[in-house]
Amino acid sequence: MAISTGLGFSCRPHFPLRAPLHSVRKVRLSSIGAFQTSDEPESLVKDNSGRSVVNSSVRVQGNVEVREWKRLSSKDLGISYSSIPSPSRVVLNRLQREGFEVYLVGGCVRDLILKRTPRDFDIITSAELNEVRRVFSRCDIIGRRFPICHVHVEDSIVEVSSFSTCATNHDRDLGIAYESPIDCDEKDYMRWKNCMQRDFTINGLMFDPYANLVYDYVGGLEDIKKAKVRTIIRASPSFEQDYARILRAVRIAARLGFSFARGAADNIRTLASSVLTLDKARILMEMNYMLAYGSAEASLRLLWKMNVLEMLLPIQAAYFVQQGFKKQDRRSNMLLSLFSTMDKLLEPNQPCHSSLWVGILAFHKALSDQPRDPLVVAAFCLAIHNGGDMSEALSIARSISTPHDISFHELLQPQNLDVESLRDEVMNLAASVKKVLTNMTDEYYVSKAMSIYKKPPYSDMVFISLELYLRVCKMFECVRQGKEEGFVAKQGRKIDYNLLALGFHILGLSMAAVSATSSLTFQPSMLIQSIKTNNLQVNGVKLVTMGLARRGFTSLRTSRFRISCAAKPETVNKVCEIVRKQLALPPESEVTPDTKFAALGADSLDTVEIVMGLEEEFDITVEEENSENITSVQEAADLIEKLVQKKATA
Repeated sequence: MAISTGLGFSCRPHFPLRAPLHSVRKVRLSSIGAFQTSDEPESLVKDNSGRSVVNSSVRVQGNVEVREWKRLSSKDLGISYSSIPSPSRVVLNRLQREGFEVYLVGGCVRDLILKRTPRDFDIITSAELNEVRRVFSRCDIIGRRFPICHVHVEDSIVEVSSFSTCATNHDRDLGIAYESPIDCDEKDYMRWKNCMQRDFTINGLMFDPYANLVYDYVGGLEDIKKAKVRTIIRASPSFEQDYARILRAVRIAARLGFSFARGAADNIRTLASSVLTLDKARILMEMNYMLAYGSAEASLRLLWKMNVLEMLLPIQAAYFVQQGFKKQDRRSNMLLSLFSTMDKLLEPNQPCHSSLWVGILAFHKALSDQPRDPLVVAAFCLAIHNGGDMSEALSIARSISTPHDISFHELLQPQNLDVESLRDEVMNLAASVKKVLTNMTDEYYVSKAMSIYKKPPYSDMVFISLELYLRVCKMFECVRQGKEEGFVAKQGRKIDYNLLALGFHILGLSMAAVSATSSLTFQPSMLIQSIKTNNLQVNGVKLVTMGLARRGFTSLRTSRFRISCAAKPETVNKVCEIVRKQLALPPESEVTPDTKFAALGADSLDTVEIVMGLEEEFDITVEEENSENITSVQEAADLIEKLVQKKATA
């Protein structure tokens, strides 16, 4: 290995670097992201003579392209210890003081190199997970397949994984023994092996904030330079190992404006229908990452282009077909315009709650099914904005004189409606949105969405949970029921993103809709001026809760989903035994009837496995609407008792 006296290191001499990383820049091409690179060199990696060098050697081993590795100065890449947020620094410092190796890994390193805001900062350490838990008093080990630590620092949660756990899972899942890379010691091999198990090359980077080094074992920096999303192993086996990688690939490419490597693009299209085999909770999580973090419009475009939208959102795919929207189309439409406006309010570290984008999907579908007068749409959105004050909403809407966008078929020509007719139309739109929400959670309805088109792909995927459905319904209730008692409007224009992420929604939905319907950009001052001309005493842009008072949500579970049959002690004991088995809990772990699954480190996928274990043990079938409400041993036991008794009397 050639160790240099310069700031960068490489294992072999290489050819001069072209298209430096600092020159990768985002370019707006209409509403679609694109990347351009410059041909001016930059000294990112240096050999002993100080020349810029880059890795060029690649050898193929099975499904893997094994690249000669390199390490680079993080300062040359523009990242440093100060780039790390305080909670992550606390965890890094504590583990490092305890004598453990610690690194930042994955997408956060990629984003720091690209001068973007990471969604989160993932830490990997040489410590075992139990050792991490001993170091931090507020630390939970969660997950069974891929356990990690959640370390609580103030109001933040920092995710910490262990090299040993990752290596064990990787060897078990793949059964592949890779040949050791050239010229690496034990620590290099540990880092290399972990990077090789990751999904994409641009996520396979490690940053040591104490040595100020970035390790690249998989060609991640080269693909960042090329603005490419490439799998670490061959695309087909990579996606087949975990079909969720298809959704992650789309999400990353949409957010960064990257393109896919040829193998990745071809396999995403070919395997698009395979995402239907994923757990619904996981699909919802991945869709939320796409639509709630500021890149919803680009994500929808890319899902459509890669044949995935038809699988996950067939109702919206049918709309694209109806509009004559081609796979490579760069035009816009009302659905994309709504999400484009919402994207302007959000960032990876400032997301919204999933109920907002689900609400926008339902709102748009209602307009697509039955086009409306632009003032009806404006009044409806304003009623949501002000918490259900219909008189105020109608007054402001009638004062809007800006012409609407005539390119959207969802909007009729203005009809000069009187106040009562306008009110009736707003109420009718609210009822239509509620009906659409119900249809969006009806598998039969969803399966028919694409049926009118030639050789349609079949999908009846409904990943919207009961809780999310009820929460979105609650958003729109204020339009029909009037201003809710206890509603508090926020003074000033600043968005409270903590409340937004929890589901206390801002002006986003209504302002996005007003923007699309009356050609207004997101300029609160224009709305404020409209309010002032009507002599209404409103200061600034309100924070609205879509009909939910700030006191918080009431229970989203309705009586028909409650389980009231008390379980026998032997049933409870059996459930405890199955929970221990499914979660692979150590013998000393205490499981009681009151134990919450979350307290045992179970995620949504673990809960699904618990339910499947219960079904097998008791020879019963648990309906999805009931399984989604099981959070504790007692709830599971009560449900099992009820189903067993029902089966016995059938």
